[in-house]
Amino acid sequence: MATKHTPGPWFVNSFQVWAEKEGKRFGTLLASLRNTHTGDTVADADAKLIAAAPELLDLLEYTCNLLDRLPRLSDADRIDAPGEAASVLKSARAVIRKATL
Repeated sequence: MATKHTPGPWFVNSFQVWAEKEGKRFGTLLASLRNTHTGDTVADADAKLIAAAPELLDLLEYTCNLLDRLPRLSDADRIDAPGEAASVLKSARAVIRKATL
């Protein structure tokens, strides 16, 4: 699926969400939450969630594709499915940590 958004990864620095551009880490400012009325704790959490968006989208698309394939897997492929599911679960937990810590 072709994306229309700024490619990831995105990262947080001082309540701002950035994306690399032309090899420069601070290439594109995507969001700035410094002037929010919610306070630093909420602004920081919001920035982390925004920064995780490309990875969340990629993981959700991958998970949907995996789940779409499960009913059609051959017996040989089903043997590998638990390993692939474990990999998806590990990735999901890592993205959740990125978005919430």
